[in-house]
Amino acid sequence: MLMHLVDEFHRRVKLLNWIERRILHRIVRGRTNFQISHELGLSLRAVKVHRKRVLEMIGIKSVLEMMRVARFARMKEELQGDERQDANL
Repeated sequence: MLMHLVDEFHRRVKLLNWIERRILHRIVRGRTNFQISHELGLSLRAVKVHRKRVLEMIGIKSVLEMMRVARFARMKEELQGDERQDANL
């Protein structure tokens, strides 16, 4: 079930535009709306609108759930990288 969520997460992230992806990366790192606004030079309102759209597009209801899925997605990528390295030995 979780691997399916990770695969679906990757598929849906590809549908986001560049600003939404930048906001997503900062959300996953635990940044607040205010911090994201400052880092990207956007209004707080714009960040809130984009953040809401990111959650809707990915199909996840909470930031905590998104952070968990993103963490597992990174772990999956790291494991696949390890497998490729092992195959080259």
